[in-house]
Amino acid sequence: MADLTKWEKAYAAGLFDGEGCVCVYMRKSGTAHGRKDRALRTNLIITGTDLRPLQWLQERWQGSVKIWTPRPNHKAVGAWRVFSNQADIFARDIRPYLLVKAEQLDLWMEARKMMYSPGFMPGGLPEDEVAARRALVAKVSAMKTKGRRVS
Repeated sequence: MADLTKWEKAYAAGLFDGEGCVCVYMRKSGTAHGRKDRALRTNLIITGTDLRPLQWLQERWQGSVKIWTPRPNHKAVGAWRVFSNQADIFARDIRPYLLVKAEQLDLWMEARKMMYSPGFMPGGLPEDEVAARRALVAKVSAMKTKGRRVS
């Protein structure tokens, strides 16, 4: 991956502010019996009906582009999704240029740090760690549903 210019990073931030999604959620983990929502998962997504920006993102930050047609006679929709270390790089690259999703991305980065914190022990994560993860997920979710308006 070549060094990216500040203009490329700013363009990607604009795409993310307008069409991006910060994903922080809990997923079931543990043994087959009594599985609980305890595993924290994260990714970043940008969707759109013009596939060129999504392919442009993939060329620069990897990830994957999935395309589907929601209904017959409608435009195809694409989603660029990035996970793990590549998502960390993307987040660091665009963060200085974000306006709309800056707070959400900050929480996403906090969640990423939690994923690598100690706690994977024989008995599983301590309850306070699970509670902290759930609280962070709830915070991100609340930010998405507030419906911020410009007066």
